[in-house]
Amino acid sequence: LIGKQVNISVPSARIVKLEQFTELMGGGDQVVAAVSARLLGGAQGAMMVLLPRGSALTLDDLLLGQPAGSTKTFTEMGISALLELGNIVMGTYLTAVSNLLGILLMPSVPAFSFDLAGAVVEHAMAQLQDPETRAIVIHTEFQEQGTRVGGHLLFAPDAATLEAMLDALSRLTDGKSQ
Repeated sequence: LIGKQVNISVPSARIVKLEQFTELMGGGDQVVAAVSARLLGGAQGAMMVLLPRGSALTLDDLLLGQPAGSTKTFTEMGISALLELGNIVMGTYLTAVSNLLGILLMPSVPAFSFDLAGAVVEHAMAQLQDPETRAIVIHTEFQEQGTRVGGHLLFAPDAATLEAMLDALSRLTDGKSQ
């Protein structure tokens, strides 16, 4: 995409109720850039890549080959780059989950939003229509030549899919510990 290697690491992952997610982002009044998509295929749910405003602007610089700190507002090109990155990250994750569960999962066409974290999560909760929805929250870091940008991947599948994932992971880890 940018002609440079960008490494992605996952320092932590946890399962939380969707309503608790805003706490992980620094509170509901934290301004975030979000790339979101619905799940298509063998499950229902939503996915999002969420980046604090400063991280999103830095990532825009990285993706567009500009010096860090150059981007002050989101341009059409910058939004397009973030959408593509979000689509790649979500698609890669869904491919791994699809392979684990043996079902087809795909993201819908992604959408970009720039809003308060609380508003973004409320929108996702309204789409899922279940206030008890649990989500897998994966802290994600993008790194390129000394520049490190952090954000979160939020994966909120329907309850049956989440349970199937946890069962499959349990079987995998039980098999490795024997």
